[in-house]
Formats: sequence, C-alpha cells, structure tokens
Amino acid sequence: MKKRINRFITVIALLAAAITVQPRLSRANSAVINAPGGLVKPFITLVDYAGVEGASDPLQRQADEALEETNLPPLQQAYADAVLELKKRAVSLQASGMGMEQRARILHAERQALDEKYKALTPPDMLEKIYQRNIQEYGDKNGPTIDRLRQQGKSWKKIIAWALRP
Repeated sequence: MKKRINRFITVIALLAAAITVQPRLSRANSAVINAPGGLVKPFITLVDYAGVEGASDPLQRQADEALEETNLPPLQQAYADAVLELKKRAVSLQASGMGMEQRARILHAERQALDEKYKALTPPDMLEKIYQRNIQEYGDKNGPTIDRLRQQGKSWKKIIAWALRP
C-alpha cells in the first residue's frame, strides 16, 4: 500500500513538473504541446526518464535530439527509435521492484539484441565499419559485454544509462 501511495505521489509530482517545465522542452516536444492533447507526450517523456535510475538530464537532451534528427538514414533512425523504446522497459522493470543489477543485465541484453537485429539489416560495407569501431572501442566486434563494462568500473546505474542511450 505504501508503495502505491509513493508511486501516486511521484506521478502527481511529475505531472506538475510536466506543466511547469514546458518552456524547457525541445522543439519536437513543443510541436506536440501545440497539438490537441499536447501535454501527453512531454509528460510521458518526463515519466519515462524521471523514474529510471541511471537516466539523467543529459540523457533526456540526447534522446530529444535523436528524436528531432531528420537527416539520419531510415535504418539508423529506426535503430535510434528502438533504443529509445527501451526506456519504457526500464521504467516497468524499476516499478516492478527489481534490483538494479538484474535491471542492468536485462536492459543490456535487450540492447545487445537490438544491436544484432539492426546489424542483420545493415549493408555489409557499413557493418564492417561498425565492427571495426567496436573492436577498437570495446575489444569486441559486438560491442561491450556486461563483464567488460564492470571490469572498467562501470556501476549498474551507468550500465542502465548506456543501454538507454540512443
């Protein structure tokens, strides 16, 4: 019961924040505000990020910029959108009361699965560039493993933030 009350208070506070934060919202969200029912999208965006440990204001700005990006190739934009959808999953995992390590492992695995799905759709020449960059950056063509991130001293919170970064 106490948990439900805390969630209710959080939702009310976030709704109040959505109303007072409107002037700070990005151009993409501003367009939504001016549309019928315009408060819904900014509120959902605030709820998605505010409740996720590891998600921060810079992450919010980065996500907004990715959503506003219009010159990305369609496949790359679809990938960025899919990664941004993980934040909803992060919110539901946290709301379920799951521990941070377990959430980080699940979100990392889901991000890796997205990576593989979109790599399968990527043209071979571009895929080779992606693999080379990953090897150079992470020592693995498929990107950083959760073990490598932990060996580098990344906290579970930072791993969650990485998984949600577009």
